[in-house]
Order: sequence, then structure tokens, then C-alpha cells
Amino acid sequence: MICNYDAEWVLDRDYGWSLGFEGESIVNVFGTAHAALDTDPPFVRMHDTFVENYDLDGELLDPDGELLEERRQDSGIDPDELDEELDREAEQSEPGSEEMGSFADDFVERHTGYDLDYSIDSLSAVDDLFDETFRTDEFADAELDGTDDEAAIVLTAAASEAGAYYGEVLSRNTDGDWKHRDDGLKIEFPTAEADVRVDPMATASSVIEEGDSFADSFIERRETVRAIEDELNEADT
Repeated sequence: MICNYDAEWVLDRDYGWSLGFEGESIVNVFGTAHAALDTDPPFVRMHDTFVENYDLDGELLDPDGELLEERRQDSGIDPDELDEELDREAEQSEPGSEEMGSFADDFVERHTGYDLDYSIDSLSAVDDLFDETFRTDEFADAELDGTDDEAAIVLTAAASEAGAYYGEVLSRNTDGDWKHRDDGLKIEFPTAEADVRVDPMATASSVIEEGDSFADSFIERRETVRAIEDELNEADT
């Protein structure tokens, strides 16, 4: 619907995330899909209903089919509590350390031509991968976190997986661990003075948007990491 009819995701006070058409009409598409699951198939009829109800510039996929009655089910969330509820849901749905490890493994499996063995040295291989695969004409105009074209979607997925891989390299080769904090999932190094954190996803974004390097990023943090490890070793002895 977004790609073909100028729809867009909007956060509606009553229905949560919904589809908006021309900045006016709001459709509780998730509620409609849930309510339609007892029919076979629901999505062609959903499409035709939206085309007809909102006068969209498209042809009906099943002109003889039965159109759905629009379903706008109230989410049951008090408008004043919606932001709080969305924050809770986002926190519960955030990936944890196991998911980040899985993302990193996916990255390795997708790029078997590179020596991605989770060693510190393998960060140079990740840099080579980005130079050869993603710093090309195909991705020259792709925007990170964009959803308008395939190149942007592929680039965003690669950034997430590469960020997870970078975090796993830190986690496996240093005293850092994935930790959830108020500002998201980070690699955290415990120290006597304060917690030192690294944001692997922000590092991946800098590699893509600023031309930075995963290997150089680690080198910049190496002295800090060594100082932390020395401190921890002294504390153990």
C-alpha cells in the first residue's frame, strides 16, 4: 500500500501504528488483518476495500469479490498513556545479546568470501567487504534506514548485521558485554570509576555515512579497553 498508493505509516492515538492516505484517512491495518484471518484469503479483499473506500488510483484485484467492512478496533489504550505503552513495547521487543549474536552469525553466513572469524583482525575484512560491496554505484544513493528502495533496505540490514558483528568481536575478545541501558543495547566495559560503553550500531552508521572504519574504531578504543582490562586484572589479584 505504501509503495503503490502513497500511503504512509502514522501513529494514531486510537489505533497505534496505522496506514494514512493523503494525510487524512487512517486505517487500522493490523486490526483489519487480525479480524480477517478467519477468511481465505483476506489480503486481496483488504486491498480492494481500501481502493474503493479511499478512492485510490488502482484497479480491483477481484472485481467480483466481497469487500470487507472497514474494521477500526480501538486499541484500548488511553491516549494519555499511549507514549508510555509504546515505550514499554519497544523495550520488550528490543533484541538482546542472543539476538545480536544471531544477527552477527547471519552476517558471517551471507559473506563467506571474507575471513569473518570474530577475531580483532577480522574487522579489517569487514572494512574490505563494505568497500567492495556497499561503497559502489549500486548503493551510492541509498539512505541508511530508508524504506523507499531495495538498495536502502539491503544497506540498512547490512548495517545492523555488521554492527552486531562488531559488537560480538568486542564481546568475545575483551571484557565487554552486551547490556541494555536507557539509551539502548550497548557493549559495556565495567570499571571502578564508571561504565564505559560502545555503541556498535552507531559505529556501523558512521562507517556507512562518514566513511569510517571498523578496524580504526577498535584501534581508537584499544587503549581504553587495555586500561580497563588492566584495572580488572589488578582488582582480581
